[in-house]
Amino acid sequence: MLTPHHGEMAHLSGLEVEAVKADPESVARDIAQRFNAIILLKGKESILAAPSGEIAIHRGGSVGLATGGSGDVLAGIIGGLAARGAAPLTAAGWGACIHGRAGAALSHEMATVGFLARELLPMIPRLIDVAILNKDVD
Repeated sequence: MLTPHHGEMAHLSGLEVEAVKADPESVARDIAQRFNAIILLKGKESILAAPSGEIAIHRGGSVGLATGGSGDVLAGIIGGLAARGAAPLTAAGWGACIHGRAGAALSHEMATVGFLARELLPMIPRLIDVAILNKDVD
């Protein structure tokens, strides 16, 4: 499992950042196949690619997620879901969704930018209850 942003993907692929941004789906698919790994290419639209060639796109979240440590929170969500038995592709998809929802919520509660990665953490359990376990949480 790799969760690069566009700059990191440029290093992985040997391409320029502009080339990654121009065709993120193809680049993510190529790197997933080359490394035989699930790829979650983070950005305004996050691209989820499997070695099989399967692609999914997550449109959500917030520009505020582009802050130090936010990717670590995302990786922790994905790792936690995988540790609980989710298949890697499923864990990455749900991780992107939960992370994005937490960022969107903080954008509405605090500000579009300026929140810290650690402020995402208290939101994660509730979002998992609502989004994944379909619990009705007050």
